[in-house]
Amino acid sequence: MMVLLSLAVLAFAIVVLSFRTNKEHPQGVVAYTKSVTNITSMTANCNYRITVLDLGKVKGHGVCVSSRDKPLITHMNFPSAAPAQRAADYMVKITGLKPLSTMYARSYVKVDTGVVYGNVVKFVTLRVEK
Repeated sequence: MMVLLSLAVLAFAIVVLSFRTNKEHPQGVVAYTKSVTNITSMTANCNYRITVLDLGKVKGHGVCVSSRDKPLITHMNFPSAAPAQRAADYMVKITGLKPLSTMYARSYVKVDTGVVYGNVVKFVTLRVEK
């Protein structure tokens, strides 16, 4: 049991140190878009993970979607109602899509100094079923 606890503490310390030295994530925030699932002709679910060192900096998080390959929160924006946690998985429902459309989803975290974006996941909506 002590070994598992020690490993957990070590893993957390490595994550904290990597945030402090990682130039790609100077805010101590990481957004990771995991997958888009349950795709229909007009809706989909986007699963993502955020990891945050200082929860006080977080002003919101969610998923943005666009037909462009780098969606921004000024495009279709689906904020999560769930409060941010230090490291947690989330899911938001994407609505208002059109059938047979190539779309791009990207997770984000709003912080004091701007927006931290995650990776982009491409998906295609289904045709309307008769």
